Amino acid sequence: MKKIIRVFEHQTLKVNRDADFSQSDLEALQHYYGEKGVPYYTLIHHGVRFNQYVGVIQVGNLMIEVLPKLDKPSGYDSESNKTVWLKILIDMLLLTTSIEAKITSTADLNLKANSILDVYFALFVKEVESLLHQGLIKQYHNQQDNIPRLKGRLNLTKHIAYNHTHKERFFVEYTVYDTHNIYNQIIYKTLKLLSQLNHNPHLTSRINTILFNFPEMMDCYVDDMTFNKIRYHRKNHAYQPALMIAKLLLLNYHPDVTKGCNSVLSLMFDMNQLWEKFVLVSLQRCNKHPNLQIKAQLPSLFWQSSTDGNHRTTIKADIVIHHHDLKNTYQFVVDTKWKCPNYLKPSSADLHQLHTYHYYYGADKVALFYPSSSIKKNIDGCYINTEQDPNKICSLLFLHITENNYNIREWQEHIYQKIVTWCGIQ
Repeated sequence: MKKIIRVFEHQTLKVNRDADFSQSDLEALQHYYGEKGVPYYTLIHHGVRFNQYVGVIQVGNLMIEVLPKLDKPSGYDSESNKTVWLKILIDMLLLTTSIEAKITSTADLNLKANSILDVYFALFVKEVESLLHQGLIKQYHNQQDNIPRLKGRLNLTKHIAYNHTHKERFFVEYTVYDTHNIYNQIIYKTLKLLSQLNHNPHLTSRINTILFNFPEMMDCYVDDMTFNKIRYHRKNHAYQPALMIAKLLLLNYHPDVTKGCNSVLSLMFDMNQLWEKFVLVSLQRCNKHPNLQIKAQLPSLFWQSSTDGNHRTTIKADIVIHHHDLKNTYQFVVDTKWKCPNYLKPSSADLHQLHTYHYYYGADKVALFYPSSSIKKNIDGCYINTEQDPNKICSLLFLHITENNYNIREWQEHIYQKIVTWCGIQ
């Protein structure tokens, strides 16, 4: 029976204090942490403290879901509040990982509200069912075999070595056109992993049915390079969503080779990066303005040593907005921050960063974009220097994240309207 513990960022789990968190669970997390450590959590006395990463860690039959956290309002630790933030997190993950939610049936919608892993499992199963329905991709590949008939090209060296006493056989090389290729091997490997990790009875029968109908494949070794070598084209484009999920699952699975019962699957995401990408995707999807360009800035060389060219530093703004009218071109820079500034006052480091963006990118305006659990007014300010330039405006923008009547589409539209209003775009 699977246990689910839901916590927020920066919270702790301790043995003997949290009922569902046992000593064996802690030992499995300690083993996964190892000597080099992992960025998702830190070890404390008889427990763990989670960092700024959100997502899910499954250890054996225990699943720990780490949810985003803004502040600590009254009742923030309630189960209802955790359910809302679970839904928010799932929507953000699906939108930012380019695995757009294709969950349409009632059963899948119920899965969506229950568990992060169940969502990814359900999406993968749905994609593979679709691939089976339309037919698995086939490719040509060379095969060697020792058979009782001459087929293809005779491999004379191996024929002599293998068939010295078997005159009736031929060791041959020939070309085969079938489903045994790297795409289907990855899919099959992921299906076998799901059959081990899945605890949801609604998915068990679907996974077993797929495995029954899926041709058996040889096991293949996968790493980052395996997926980086895959090039998508017209014939294999339908495989892309399934392979994206397979990459997440296979590369983040850490089997327990000693006991075999405390294997770890971790799908954890840096909340700062997730928030940045979510804001960018929301702005780009809602943008219908013909003269407005919204994009992420690529890293640019910012400083380089004059004595050693290998010593260099880059600079990268989160979001750069270009607006063209009949006469001029305006540029705005937005830097996203997943935190609540104390007393509505930005840190000196954040202001220094935005001041640099002003001059490096030649921006007309720059802004720090914060989430907020309550409605707050924007704050405009200017940098004070010897020139007293009043045009160098740095603003604090606050996005109210409502937990009541939450709707992802309305939230994205609210982000877009907040930014374009600040830019002064009609």
